[in-house]
Amino acid sequence: METLKLIDRERETYAFDVLSLVEAILENPHSVLYAQVDRKKRLKMAEMKAAGVEYDERIAELDKVEHDKPLADFVYATFNDFLAKHPWVATEHVRPKSVARELLEKFLLVQRLHR
Repeated sequence: METLKLIDRERETYAFDVLSLVEAILENPHSVLYAQVDRKKRLKMAEMKAAGVEYDERIAELDKVEHDKPLADFVYATFNDFLAKHPWVATEHVRPKSVARELLEKFLLVQRLHR
C-alpha cells in the first residue's frame, strides 16, 4: 500500500503498474512463466536465424532470455526500502512478472483492433 503512493496516478500505464505491483508479491506460476520464456526464445531464435547469426551466438543469446519483469528496478528498490523499516519481512521476496498484465494488455489491444 505504501508503494502505491509512489506511482504517478497521471501515468498512462498507472493501472498496469498497480497490477504489476500486485503480481510481484504473488508466487510465481512457474509453468506460465516457462511458457512465456519459451515463446520469447522461439521468436528470438527465428529473428536471429533470419539475420544470419551463428548458431553458438544464438544459443548464448537465448540463455539470457527471461520472462518480462515490468517495473523490476522500482519493485526491488521499494521492497528494499520497506524491508529496511520492517526487518521481520526479511523472509519474504518480491517476484516481478507479467502474467495478468500481459493478458490485460493483449486483451485491450485486440479490443482496439476490433473497433
